[in-house]
Amino acid sequence: MTEEKKNKKNYEGADQESLQLLKKMDEHGIESSYDRYDAQQPQCGYGKIGLCCRHCQMGPCNVDPFGRGPSKGVCGADANTIAARHLPAMLPPVLPLILIMADL
Repeated sequence: MTEEKKNKKNYEGADQESLQLLKKMDEHGIESSYDRYDAQQPQCGYGKIGLCCRHCQMGPCNVDPFGRGPSKGVCGADANTIAARHLPAMLPPVLPLILIMADL
């Protein structure tokens, strides 16, 4: 990889105004979320598809959705259970209030 390509940052999804701000941040040595994301690479493939479970102290468990590896975690949770356990953490905290109000 060339030095120029190595230093080129990928601000995928950023609009024009954000690109200008990110460029200024880079010039002043200010870290952005893009920099922190790049520093975390490569990310765990299981975690990216929501099948890495840290729900209990027996893990982390990785469940293979393609059937070539473990189909259940130590506690017996399968891919659907692990994904369902992650769902509440991904939803906004106000969702339960919205659901309660919808039943009124």
